[in-house]
Amino acid sequence: GMLLIQNYKWSSTLQLKAGLYYNKEAFGNFFVPLVGLDWKASDRWQLFGILPTNYKIEYAIAKKKWYTGLNFKAFTRSFQLSPEQNNDYIRFDEVVLKGFLEYYCAANIVVYAEVGQSFGKSLLQYKGDFQNLSYSNPNYTPIGNYVPFSIGLAYRIRTE
Repeated sequence: GMLLIQNYKWSSTLQLKAGLYYNKEAFGNFFVPLVGLDWKASDRWQLFGILPTNYKIEYAIAKKKWYTGLNFKAFTRSFQLSPEQNNDYIRFDEVVLKGFLEYYCAANIVVYAEVGQSFGKSLLQYKGDFQNLSYSNPNYTPIGNYVPFSIGLAYRIRTE
């Protein structure tokens, strides 16, 4: 794959991004135009990311210790099946909106919790001949929306 991003810094609190994402997926060439806005709206509010793939709205409850907000993620992936399965492929589209809470227990060490809602997730098998893009296998039916949640420990470098 390939990712090209151009940044335009308008001020110390506003940065625009534009670019293109490319990947060779099992269903063919996959191009996604990208646009982003990084904006430090105030001492506590910050918006950053690149649409349509990942965008975050963050509020600093206590700077350098507690953060909360919303995180949007959208992904498309595909997996090629074996020749025994006629080189069919699985396409997986996922869109998730999560609320999060983060606590920095030490420099760059964060404990976090996330909970959210998925939209439009699917796991479908398609014909490998690329001529018939219709749904082909009832073993891979559309998966309904779900409630993702996670807790974890991470190493992060903040640039504020």
